[in-house]
Amino acid sequence: MIIFEILVILMLAFLVYKIILLPSFSNKKINLNFEGFNEIYNNFVSKDFSEIKECRKKILTFLLLSVLFFVITFFIFYISVMENISITYTFIVLLFLLCFIALFFKYYMKFKKMYPNVIYEFLKNINEDIKYKNLPFPKEEILYKEAKFDNLKIVSFWGKDTIQLNLFDISNIKVKTTNNEFNGIFTVIYLDKNIPSYTKINTENLERNTTYTLGITSHDLKYIETDNASFNKILHVYSNNKINAMEILSSDILDYLVEFYNNYNVNFQIVFNGNKVYIRFFINQLFEPSIIGNIFNKSNFALCYIIMDFTLKLAEKLSNNMTNYEE
Repeated sequence: MIIFEILVILMLAFLVYKIILLPSFSNKKINLNFEGFNEIYNNFVSKDFSEIKECRKKILTFLLLSVLFFVITFFIFYISVMENISITYTFIVLLFLLCFIALFFKYYMKFKKMYPNVIYEFLKNINEDIKYKNLPFPKEEILYKEAKFDNLKIVSFWGKDTIQLNLFDISNIKVKTTNNEFNGIFTVIYLDKNIPSYTKINTENLERNTTYTLGITSHDLKYIETDNASFNKILHVYSNNKINAMEILSSDILDYLVEFYNNYNVNFQIVFNGNKVYIRFFINQLFEPSIIGNIFNKSNFALCYIIMDFTLKLAEKLSNNMTNYEE
């Protein structure tokens, strides 16, 4: 009986850790010593975040007290039943337990509400014009459908944490389709001109899944071999218009995509369709509040930086290359 009760306590503790405390952001390991990031990160962490740190201390304090009083309540109740003693003391201890649980959730909700301010402070160090909100951007699901990444029916769609600049929108999303699940970053780059074709680029690891490869339908898309041998080894282009695809994918863009993938090994898909470029990065979520561990997780913020830097540079290169582009 005692063993069973201990197992119940351990299971409850595990559920609290797994559902509430465990950081659920991307844990992808990347090289943190790259140009530009360390200075931005050091400026960011040097700011005053004492309020949110104090809030986290209270969360952990009330969590420990809740666990302690849960155990005490359990054993007092057990002794009362076994020894046929009044359970009055059990109710007294239970009241303390409920108070500590209420305080735990009070500060946990406060922490979640404050955390977007931490994210925004980091983003302002990258670009003062950046806008951030912890909601999906307008028409996000419609835009995702337009990309036709999988060409499969969407069963569920969820998005949050939007980063916006005049050239692009970036957001965390989770999408479940009939055959696939995607959990990562979705980006839309807005172009000044319209591209009259559908072109997709996949990193090599996605080629094992034919739905990722084809996107729309097999007879619509054909594999295109570029003149860049390094690109062809690790990235794959599919399009329904070879001439148009080669016009879009200039040598500097091909070189930049190869450089990005070799440096960070982040799997991605890029779709050129109409006047937009759609990208999804297979890195899981960014910016999930972390109660246990470092709330300023350097790898997580580094991933945000390289995604933003990649998107901004790609948008600028496309804009420059399309100056003389005829629709």
